[in-house]
Amino acid sequence: QCIKPPKIYTTLAPRFCLTYDLFGDGKTIAKLAYTMYPGGGLGTGYTTPGGMYPWLDFYGVDTDDDGLFGLNELFWTDYYQSNNPAYRVFDDEGNFDANAVDVQELWWGGQVEFGGSAVTDPTTFVDTSSWKYSLTHEVNVSIDREIMKDFGVTAGFTWKKMGRFSWTNSYYPETGHIRNKDDYVVGGTIPDMLINPGTGDEYDPGDAAGRPWYVLVSNPDTAGTAYSYTTMMSSNRYNTFMGGELVFTKRLSNKWMANAAFTLQTQKSYYGDNDYLNPTNMWAIDGQQYGFTFGGASGKLDRDYFSRWTVQMSGLYQLPWDFNVSGTMAIHEGTFYQTSFTIRNDSLTNVRGFTAGMPTTTMDGRTRAPVVYNMSLKLEKMLKLSDAGRLYFSFDLFNVPNLHTVVRKYDISYGTFRYNGTTWGSWTQPGATSGQIYEILNPVVFRLGCRIQF
Repeated sequence: QCIKPPKIYTTLAPRFCLTYDLFGDGKTIAKLAYTMYPGGGLGTGYTTPGGMYPWLDFYGVDTDDDGLFGLNELFWTDYYQSNNPAYRVFDDEGNFDANAVDVQELWWGGQVEFGGSAVTDPTTFVDTSSWKYSLTHEVNVSIDREIMKDFGVTAGFTWKKMGRFSWTNSYYPETGHIRNKDDYVVGGTIPDMLINPGTGDEYDPGDAAGRPWYVLVSNPDTAGTAYSYTTMMSSNRYNTFMGGELVFTKRLSNKWMANAAFTLQTQKSYYGDNDYLNPTNMWAIDGQQYGFTFGGASGKLDRDYFSRWTVQMSGLYQLPWDFNVSGTMAIHEGTFYQTSFTIRNDSLTNVRGFTAGMPTTTMDGRTRAPVVYNMSLKLEKMLKLSDAGRLYFSFDLFNVPNLHTVVRKYDISYGTFRYNGTTWGSWTQPGATSGQIYEILNPVVFRLGCRIQF
C-alpha cells in the first residue's frame, strides 16, 4: 500500500556573489557572498506511521551459570519507584507475567501490540500546517591582496545563522498533550558543597551551586507512550557561527612554495522560553559554545570537538636531482571534557524519576585537553619513466616530535549524592573510567611509499 508523504514541499536555495577589483590593477580583490540553504525533509518515519523500529529490552541474570538467559532469568525494573526494584517478566512456565503498559517506551516500543498493550496507528504525528525545513543563512566577506609576485594575503570572515528548527516530543492522543517544560517540577536545590557522608569528603559543585534541579512529574500525560508529535520550535531557537581567517600564500616559484593560515572562530546555541524540556541544565547550555561529537561511529569514545583557534602551515622545496622535501604543521585546541555529578532525592513523591545530572561549569567553561601539535615531513624522489610517466619514491614521518598529547579523555564524575534537602544519604562512587585518558596522539610513524603516474 502506498502512503502519501505528510507534506509536499519545495525548496529555495539562492546564492549571490559579488567580486570587485578595488583599485583596477587586479591585485586587490574584494568578494561578498550570501547563501541560503535548506535542511532535510521529514524522514521515513513519517511515512511508516505504525513505527519503523520495534525494540524490546531486558536485564538478564544467569542464575544457573549455563551461559544462557532463560525466560525465568529476564527482568524489568520499575523506574518510577525510588529504589528501582527489579521483577521477573515471565513466570516459571514461561508465560508473560508483567504489565506492559507501565513500561511502554521504557523496556519496549515500536510494536503495534505487545503483552496486551495495543497501539493504534498512526504513532507518528506532525503539524503539517506549520512544519517547515530548517534554514541556514551564510555570509562570506574576503579581500585578496597580491603583495608581490607569487605572494598574496587573504583575509576572510564568515557568519552563519542556523534556525527554523523542528523537534519531536511525546504525544498523548486522548488528551492532545505534547511533552513540554511544564511537565517538569523542582526536585531540589544544589547545596554550596557536595558531601560524602561516609568519609566527610567535600566536592565543589562549581557554578551549579544554588541552582534548582528538575524531574518529570507523575500524571497520565507523562506516562510511557508510543506516540510522538513533531512541531516547530520558536524563532528564538537558533545556532550562530562566526569565524575569521588570515591566509598567506607563496605560490611555487624559485623552487619553493608555502602556505600559512590562522583562524579564530566561535559558535553558540540559543534557546527560547519553550524550546527545551528539562530545565535543569539550561543555565549551562543557552547562549554557550557547542561542539560536534565525533568518535562513536569509529568505535572510539565520543568527544565534543570545536577549536576556537587553529594554525596551519605547509611548505615544499625542490632539491636538486628531482628530490622534493615538504612538511606540514597543524596546531589547534584540544577536545572538551566536563566535570559533573548526579544528585538524587529518594524522598520525592508523585514524580517519574529521582535524579539529575549536572555539570559544574557552563559549556564555555569546560576544561579542554592540551593543545595539539602535529608535524609531518616528507622526502620524495621522482624518476622519469617516459615523456608521460613518472615513478615516485617517498619517505614520510608523521608526528615528528613523537609527542604524547592527550586527544580524548573521559569526563570527570564526582559520583552520585543522595540528599533530601537537609540530610546527606549514601554516596555512590563514579565509574572506574572517570577522568581517565582514552587516547593520545599516534606515536611517530615512518612510511615508505611508491606511486606511478601516467
